[in-house]
Amino acid sequence: MPETIGQIESDGLLVAVLPPADEWHSLCGHVRVWNARNGSVQRVRAVRTCTDSYTVDLALGGGRLFALSGYAPPFQQGATETELTATRLADPKLEVAASGWWTEEDAGTEITAVEADGDAAVYSVDQASLDDRSPASIQWWRSGEQREVTAARAAGEVLAVDETGRILVRRPHGIWLLRGDGSVLQRLPDAADARSGRRRVVAIGAGTLTIYDALSARVLRRVPLAGKTEPLELADADDEFAVVVVGARLRLVRLADGRQVELRTPAATAPAASLEPEGFFYASGMRLGFVTRSQLERAFR
Repeated sequence: MPETIGQIESDGLLVAVLPPADEWHSLCGHVRVWNARNGSVQRVRAVRTCTDSYTVDLALGGGRLFALSGYAPPFQQGATETELTATRLADPKLEVAASGWWTEEDAGTEITAVEADGDAAVYSVDQASLDDRSPASIQWWRSGEQREVTAARAAGEVLAVDETGRILVRRPHGIWLLRGDGSVLQRLPDAADARSGRRRVVAIGAGTLTIYDALSARVLRRVPLAGKTEPLELADADDEFAVVVVGARLRLVRLADGRQVELRTPAATAPAASLEPEGFFYASGMRLGFVTRSQLERAFR
């Protein structure tokens, strides 16, 4: 594992580990995937070349690792190339799913976020010319197949894809929940971040978790998180729990009643976490851990 863990993304009992940007070159474009079932670690190639590259986002799903990376072309000062790759874990073979080019004048096409939808990738593409900037479009990719999910009216930054294939999107003035075909299911108020499950959408903002019914957009509960001076970040959420980063600690929130339990992590740096039906992964400093769903439920007794 890298000396420090910067980001984790999970799928079932698999978790992909990304180091902070300043350690990326030491791994030369490879990401490590840990299997919590048997303890094995797989080293997976995530970029075509590690020269002048850095990975900014990961997604894991359907036996594929998706990596969004940036490059600084040596002969194009101020320009950035973004590239989305897909690598099968069973037979590691890297495919380039999409690429973009961004100039020093803030014009071009840039891939900005990726989430997994089974073995497919859902990602945001930001497009701009020298005198116009359009909302990001949302694209869907599976090996040998690619399509645009949304028209400009529903475009935005991809925040999450739930197990039903619905897409949670950040718009200029709100959070939208889209069906897999791009049609709008719900429009929710703006928030700092949000995640969705099959039945609920969880948003964070102004020191509060707001829990919505995904089908009606009705507010089910507001959970105050205020009273702390540390920054708050929504790490993940599903239909039962949310995980919030509070400074160097993880706060677990049970959505049914708003009860909160804190997990103190060994490092002073902000931890990372990812929820799965089997439990949740967490990372802090050099440590990567897994808490089963039954252990998580016992913590609230």
